[in-house]
Amino acid sequence: FMFCDYVEGARAVCPPGQRVWGDCPNHFYCYLPCSDSQNGTWVDAPGSFYNGLAYCEHFCASAEEGGCEYLAMVGKSQVPRANFDNLLWAMFTVFQLLTGENWNNIMYDSMRTTTPWASLYYIVVILLGTYLVFNLFIAILLDNLTGVFSSDTQDDDDDDDDGGDKKQEQQRGGSPDAADARRRRTTQTEVGGVRHGARPGPAATWREVQLQLYQQRHRQDSDRSREGNWNG
Repeated sequence: FMFCDYVEGARAVCPPGQRVWGDCPNHFYCYLPCSDSQNGTWVDAPGSFYNGLAYCEHFCASAEEGGCEYLAMVGKSQVPRANFDNLLWAMFTVFQLLTGENWNNIMYDSMRTTTPWASLYYIVVILLGTYLVFNLFIAILLDNLTGVFSSDTQDDDDDDDDGGDKKQEQQRGGSPDAADARRRRTTQTEVGGVRHGARPGPAATWREVQLQLYQQRHRQDSDRSREGNWNG
């Protein structure tokens, strides 16, 4: 993109004989055409960088390159930051279009450089690019929300399972306090070996077992004596 329309009739050109190694600078200066009679004089150029004037010069090259020309320089060409002059800036410009940042000014610059039909390119890029980017954003958002809801549902199911187990335990054995007391009695019985016919636990000694058996027989004899007295 190179604009010289700040001076009517000016255009960005590379004058004959100004090429370096066969190439002109990336961004040319803006020149007005002038005549042989104006060579070496200042001509009117409203809007130029030289107080509305331009200096007419004679530029010559070989006959193969086109001979001589009379041109009056009015200033540097205006080059917008977003352009398609090379691959790097073209990628930057397309990225700016997809973000929607000042894209309409880029379209107007293209229309100034080429034709009004350049606007079709920008309309297509905006529609397709925005559609794809929007759909990608929605897909990522839905995926994250699905993951969060699945995690919450799994936690609720685990809590329900724990509550159901506790409720079943209460139904089988009454209150939690009663169940705990029952477990303590069972543990004491297994450790002490007081249950009839049960093998003594590792913590019980032979003396303790004999003492417990003696106490059981004594209680049984006492019970029989009381029954005999009641019957007599």
